[in-house]
Amino acid sequence: TMEIPYGCSFTIAGLGVIATIMSVFTGDMPWYDHLIGAVGAAIPFAILAMFGAMGGGDLQIMAASGLLLGWRNIIPAAAIGIILGAIGGSIELLTVPKGTKKRAKEKSLEIAEKWYAEQKENGISVLPGKTEALYGSIFKGKSDIEKECVDEKCWDGTPDIDSLNEALSNELSDISKFAVSIVIEEDKVKKVTCKRQVVFGPYLSIGIITAYLIGGQIIAWYLSLM
Repeated sequence: TMEIPYGCSFTIAGLGVIATIMSVFTGDMPWYDHLIGAVGAAIPFAILAMFGAMGGGDLQIMAASGLLLGWRNIIPAAAIGIILGAIGGSIELLTVPKGTKKRAKEKSLEIAEKWYAEQKENGISVLPGKTEALYGSIFKGKSDIEKECVDEKCWDGTPDIDSLNEALSNELSDISKFAVSIVIEEDKVKKVTCKRQVVFGPYLSIGIITAYLIGGQIIAWYLSLM
């Protein structure tokens, strides 16, 4: 994840476990409301992550926050975060310098083709009839093509993903918040895509904090409008 440290999600999850146990004794809310909150937040964000609309870090922090806040408060937390993210993301997209996306795509294609040629020279290539898709992101000039996305069944040998990340980082050091995918078919790089990413983590964090502090008041206000 680009903006949310794993330690933050683990800390919130730990607090959620404590809150769940304490609710048995305090009666502030049913203990199972915490579990419903975790599952209820995890499922929609997992679906969004599958389509690339959210990152794994967003999924983790929302599931952990659902455990801490319970299902009633995680709803306004998610709503506030998504609304703020949509507004902030739109502003970010409008402020991207003209030509940045085109340059990132062209340079990424050039680097990917050179990298794959080097892999083939070393006897490493995508098997005949197979198609491989490598994906990751570039954040603050650092490329993170994920090793986990490599399908070993598609390759003859093990591709050097570290060298690909190094080349992308060196050549695109001024690029940030771009998702990159590289599609390879047998002996050539078929396609490279670069898309500007909207980082929802900070906006979701604002929603979580707001819901933690005044979630009950927000829900009461909303219900009064109905």
